[in-house]
Amino acid sequence: VLRSMPLCQKGAAAKGSKPHRDRAQPMADMGGLKVLLHWAGPSGGEPWVTFSKTSLTAEEVCIHIAHKVGITPPCFNLFALFDAQAQVWLPPNHILEVSRDTSLTLYFRMRFYFRNWHGMNPQEPAVYRCGLPGAETSSEPTEQGVQLLDPASFEYLFEQV
Repeated sequence: VLRSMPLCQKGAAAKGSKPHRDRAQPMADMGGLKVLLHWAGPSGGEPWVTFSKTSLTAEEVCIHIAHKVGITPPCFNLFALFDAQAQVWLPPNHILEVSRDTSLTLYFRMRFYFRNWHGMNPQEPAVYRCGLPGAETSSEPTEQGVQLLDPASFEYLFEQV
């Protein structure tokens, strides 16, 4: 069983390891699958997405939400659905059978975090994403690749922590 873990010790001390539950209250009377968001995207909107009357994989739900908040495809795989009640992360191939009788609340969260992804700590090696061949846009050494997070993923991480 996988357990919830905060992304940093500061977040663990300040907020504990469980996501905020106060955002679920406005949706308590609705059926279906509710996925709570820490950030609704640059255009704002409701801090949740609902799904009803369908069969979806966790990956399909994550991709739908990532599109909604502006997260680019290279960063999709850093996010997952978290079931706070069961304290488990859902794998991408988990099938969610959703109907009006379903009452399931999940959280869309950044699951994977890399130390020194911003490259600001000289005592640790910086983390970069491998770039596509021939896609170099700067004079930086090619072994460094490209930035790890896109702007929407960075904003989401900031709101999540």
